[in-house]
Amino acid sequence: MPFQRWFPVFLCFAAACAPDDPAAPPPDAEPPPTIEEIVLAGYEAEAYAYEIDNGLPVGWAEWMIERKDRFAGAYVRARTDRRIRVEVRYDVPIAYDPPWTDEGEHMRAFERMAELAYVGWDFSFSFDDPAAEFFAVIGYSGDTSHQSGDTVYLIWEGIFLHEFGHVLGIQHHYCDCCGQDQCEEQYPPGEGTCVMARTAATWGPAEQFALGLGQQRHDAAVEAAISDLNGRYPAHILKREEEEFDAYLTGRR
Repeated sequence: MPFQRWFPVFLCFAAACAPDDPAAPPPDAEPPPTIEEIVLAGYEAEAYAYEIDNGLPVGWAEWMIERKDRFAGAYVRARTDRRIRVEVRYDVPIAYDPPWTDEGEHMRAFERMAELAYVGWDFSFSFDDPAAEFFAVIGYSGDTSHQSGDTVYLIWEGIFLHEFGHVLGIQHHYCDCCGQDQCEEQYPPGEGTCVMARTAATWGPAEQFALGLGQQRHDAAVEAAISDLNGRYPAHILKREEEEFDAYLTGRR
């Protein structure tokens, strides 16, 4: 009888020490997938569908899949959050000619350019945005426009499109720059003209796919928006533009 009384007490004590919590994962359970992993799980199937739907050369999707890491950042951002808030500041003030009515008009011109190029994305530019995720330095006094982390440094304001592509992880399509002399490694099959190759104001198929743009290109409207921004630079800077002429975004690297 003493044994019979002790045995249930032992069981209750054991249960109290290790409660049955159905919400607790088993010790060896895998961690749940991240949002990035869930989104990227669709990359390969979407690449094959994009190749077929857009009449791209056979092998385009495989090229994109082999280089998935190059486009993963842009691909995930395009499918999770297309709202882009940019805080702007001057490095050196610019004597615009003609001047902007106010900086509100100026920032709206920036927004128009960005949203024409990044179709379906929502950009806002402001000189005071405590919630900004990205930053743009305009009137940059350095030798060349560039991107560093979440910030773009712009000699020419129209260069924003190219440099913000770098913020999202998009690389150049140069065959003659920075040791990139293997064209087949830089250009997907059927790439065509692209802002990352200095041959257009907007994107080729690789970036259109990664950025979720379909095949929407508004080159003429983007070029006009770029001209509205860059064309207001004072005469001595415009003369420099003529001397360092780039067919699309002067000063872009």
